[in-house]
Amino acid sequence: MPDARDTPPEKHWFDSQLQAAKDAIAAGDSAGARAILTALPAHDGGAMGPLTAAGVPRRLHAVLGRLARAEGARAEALGWQVTQGPPPETLAPAARLSAGEIARAREMATTPVPRVLHQIWIGPRPVPVNIARWQAHAARGGWRHRLWREADLAALAIDRDPAFRAMLALGDYPGAVDVARYAILATEGGVYLDADWFPAKGTLETRVPLIGLIALAEAAPRLTGAGAVMLGNYLIGAPAGHPAMTALARAVPEAMRLIPRAPAWWVSGPVIFTLVARQCPLTLPPMGTVAPDLPDTATLAEAEATAQATDALMFTWKSWR
Repeated sequence: MPDARDTPPEKHWFDSQLQAAKDAIAAGDSAGARAILTALPAHDGGAMGPLTAAGVPRRLHAVLGRLARAEGARAEALGWQVTQGPPPETLAPAARLSAGEIARAREMATTPVPRVLHQIWIGPRPVPVNIARWQAHAARGGWRHRLWREADLAALAIDRDPAFRAMLALGDYPGAVDVARYAILATEGGVYLDADWFPAKGTLETRVPLIGLIALAEAAPRLTGAGAVMLGNYLIGAPAGHPAMTALARAVPEAMRLIPRAPAWWVSGPVIFTLVARQCPLTLPPMGTVAPDLPDTATLAEAEATAQATDALMFTWKSWR
């Protein structure tokens, strides 16, 4: 008979302990937070999430990183940041492109990207003002803007995609939109942009040539198994039929199978996107394309003033929060 000591506490107990540690950090009690975290059982039965590249449960990893930042331990904090994703070898099988796909991506490296800006908004919230600003911004630059809602996604049968449906069932709208963006670009080509960005100066072709696969690098390094650079999937440019986009249609569900209960940014977002895209020729827009984030509490007037003051293409502002 198994020893009762081998049975981990329930998930809600771990939740309460992690919250207590976060509360202690917020109160400036780093020693108290560390004592709580050190006392956690080594075996959590998956209650604190899948293991990160540091071999630590994901939710515990996040709190340890927060604690290191609060203590001013910069090297330790950087280590937690770099290893925040999954173990690099875990998702590699899901992301692998065939020799034919890699050759095709090489051939498409100079294929023009259509001057169409795609954005997606699903769920019960009203369409944010950011999207209206991009519609006007695109028109001024001679671009076509396409806003995709639920009915539009259904027209491409994206609503029947198992990964898309699984994300929606979890209430994970960002994960569902990850799946949808790859399908749209694979079919239509163009540039996809997340809805939480606000336009400032110029258009994408004032930063990079509109050819082949285009993506922006994340500001923070990550250990992905594909170099230190992690690509954001919030802005992607690609011609229709690009192998990276078609490969992601199979990579995402396989990644979800390999790491159950993983966060979307691992299995449908930047991590799996990076692992696929880094096997292809890629154009990175230069530094200065993105301005610092605007707080969610900022007003529309403040967002417009920021847009006038910066030379960047865009900045994030979640206007709906």
